Amino acid sequence: MFNIMPAKPPLLFPSESKLLVELGERLRLARLRREFSAQTVAARAGISRFTLSRLEGGEPAVSIGVVLRVLAVLNLDSDIAV
Repeated sequence: MFNIMPAKPPLLFPSESKLLVELGERLRLARLRREFSAQTVAARAGISRFTLSRLEGGEPAVSIGVVLRVLAVLNLDSDIAV
């Protein structure tokens, strides 16, 4: 049997890493503007505080589903609707 998920996240170009860090920082600032604690956002999104910290830190291994749940908690999900 083989692993479906790679053991390590794929390597990113520096510009992509920078975008992830900037996205994480924007999400952190949006959380703070709403005066939500990390615990509150994590609980509402159904994730751990550690996962939220990884997202806010620009970690590339955080799933897109987690990003969408956090956006919904912060009421920012309509900003990406198509």
